[in-house]
Amino acid sequence: SPDGNSIPILIQRAHGHFQLWCATFHKSPALRTFSKSLMSWPNLSTSPWFNTKGSDVMLITRWLDDFVGQLLLDPKEPAHIPVMKVMRSALKAAKDSYDVMVSHPLLLDRACAIHLYEHMCTLLNGYAWLARWSLENDITAFAMVYKIHAWKHEALDLLKALKNKTAIKFLNPAIHSCEINEDVIGRVSRLSRLVDSRSMERRCLQLFLVKCRFLYKRAFPKQ
Repeated sequence: SPDGNSIPILIQRAHGHFQLWCATFHKSPALRTFSKSLMSWPNLSTSPWFNTKGSDVMLITRWLDDFVGQLLLDPKEPAHIPVMKVMRSALKAAKDSYDVMVSHPLLLDRACAIHLYEHMCTLLNGYAWLARWSLENDITAFAMVYKIHAWKHEALDLLKALKNKTAIKFLNPAIHSCEINEDVIGRVSRLSRLVDSRSMERRCLQLFLVKCRFLYKRAFPKQ
């Protein structure tokens, strides 16, 4: 590329592709850009990870699923094909796991629970394979973070429940999700989407207090 292939330029190029994908599928991410700071990536000896809202994580996952699929249509290096296939499989499993959990109620039927367990295992096995491949190729990526450990426990708990042949309903792992408690609703939610995500709490409180002052002055103009 005439602009070069430095890491900051590659990150911005990736964000441009992500923006195009979001525009194509009418998605509205909260994040404004990709950066080394957002990716918690100060240097090449650190394994990057996106420090973003859960909704943005799922958008990035869906975008990467499409992006890796496009790369597989015309791979530049044959040696990259096995790695990209595992990436695609893990990304699809992450996406499908989420879709199953959020589209079902608290209790899953056996067929749905088995379907979810298969997706969970595909994601875990794919991530472990990529972590080992990264280690063997001296690449700092796919760190075995605690969330992977927790996801394995969720899968094992579901498997244990499935082994009970008399059980007909199974607990949806989404019950342990805290995203409902993290999000705000109504007017405050709409306001939070209009301000910078890096200072969202402070700016929402400031604008809320400004609105309170206007309403107070309107109600009591002589005070």
